[in-house]
Amino acid sequence: MIIARRLMGFVPLLAALPSIAGAEGEAEHLAQIKAMFDPAAIVSEPELVDCTLSGGSETTCFSITVKSSLEQNEMGPWCPRNISDGPDASGIWPHEGTMYDADGAFVKNLSTFYDDPDWQLFDPATGKVNLTEGKEACELATRPDVDPTN
Repeated sequence: MIIARRLMGFVPLLAALPSIAGAEGEAEHLAQIKAMFDPAAIVSEPELVDCTLSGGSETTCFSITVKSSLEQNEMGPWCPRNISDGPDASGIWPHEGTMYDADGAFVKNLSTFYDDPDWQLFDPATGKVNLTEGKEACELATRPDVDPTN
């Protein structure tokens, strides 16, 4: 199990390890882990830490913090532009522990997914998905009393 969260350009990683015997084995194992990362990206060396897994088991994990390389990766797409778009033109939609492809078919069926006929995120005449542009429009879209398209 590996856990990664992006914090201000850094990605701390935490992963459960099999049992390691002795300090020598521990140092060798941490060196092997360190070798898996770009040396220029390492912010803090790998170290062993006590952790609790999602099932409640207590174990030993390794923790390492690396710089994010987002400038090297193309971001998105996050949302389909049309309900005919497939998974290659979309992101994911997490819901109750399951990840769904947020493709056009998914967006088209959100009213069924949430059993709410008001979940209409697209123009039924054109299939165009309603998107916001910019931070202000996005913030307005989170408020139920504001139409961000006006």
